Amino acid sequence: PCCWTCEECKLNSYSTENDSNVCDACNTSLSSNENHTACVVTPEIYAKYNETSFVTIACGSSAGIFLVIVFGFTIIKSEDRPVIKASDPGYLYMLLIGLLIGYPTAVMSLLKPSTRSCSMEYYSFVIFATMISTNLLYKCVKVYDI
Repeated sequence: PCCWTCEECKLNSYSTENDSNVCDACNTSLSSNENHTACVVTPEIYAKYNETSFVTIACGSSAGIFLVIVFGFTIIKSEDRPVIKASDPGYLYMLLIGLLIGYPTAVMSLLKPSTRSCSMEYYSFVIFATMISTNLLYKCVKVYDI
């Protein structure tokens, strides 16, 4: 005799027959219901503007942007000082521009997904990461040459 135990269908799969040993997979845009008897539309989940996480990240990003701007004006104002000259103002400006691109990128990841917002988030993150990492690499090479 053949014996087997009935197992529930796995996540995103369903079966319309009781005691069946075959489960069908749902499409990529669908997920199974709680009973795993049918596929239902998967709801989009994203942060709302009034949620604590969105407000916290938006405030932190705004504070970061403000500090970068203040620091930028400080560098412009004190560009003739030896400390700023030794740090290479061009390097500092590129680092600040990279940070100005990076802070809004954190907020973009919380917005409602669309083709435009996802591509903007991707490209701004790539530009941010490239500017920051190349500037840090440049500074390391410059220090190594000393």
